[in-house]
Amino acid sequence: YKEYFESTTNGIMHLDSAMKIKNLNREAERICSIERNVVLGKRADVVFKKYGEKFLKIFDVSEYEDGRTTNLKLKINEQAIYVHVDTLRLLDSSGEVNGMIVILQDVSAVRAAIKQIQTTQMLMSLGELAAGVAHHVRTPLTTISGYLQVMLGRLEDDKYTVRRDVLETLLDEVSYINDVVKELVLFAKPPVQKQPGIDINLLL
Repeated sequence: YKEYFESTTNGIMHLDSAMKIKNLNREAERICSIERNVVLGKRADVVFKKYGEKFLKIFDVSEYEDGRTTNLKLKINEQAIYVHVDTLRLLDSSGEVNGMIVILQDVSAVRAAIKQIQTTQMLMSLGELAAGVAHHVRTPLTTISGYLQVMLGRLEDDKYTVRRDVLETLLDEVSYINDVVKELVLFAKPPVQKQPGIDINLLL
């Protein structure tokens, strides 16, 4: 299995019962940014001390029974990576734990792709929203523009008598546009829900 061990796209680590690293492949070296000849024989909690408590928990056999799966965000060399981790306890013939296998998958690219898809979907939704707003605003603006053009064409000596219903129609259309804009503003920046009467001392 040596060829598979080295060529697989998954990082693999083998630890003994004392949680000392017995072996790891090239992908595990890359993901964890460590060198095999430096870490072999050392305890995992020493090697990965800087990786945080969440990462160290994967080496704690008391945390699970046969196996465990978890997703972690690691900061290695000032760069954040996302790792999917599967841990399997190894048992001897008497049922005692004599080591573990840790399988690591770098899923940073997958997460980046998902985020890109989400961004694309959001932009598509914004495009649909913009088209809807444009439609709802354009319709009353056409009515207002039409009335104003008719009124302008009937001006004589800068005098023109406007019927009340025409002005009311214009005002209704302006009010409608204002409502559409308000809805758009609320969508872009929802109001903060405030709870009156909170006792700050009790909260503290």
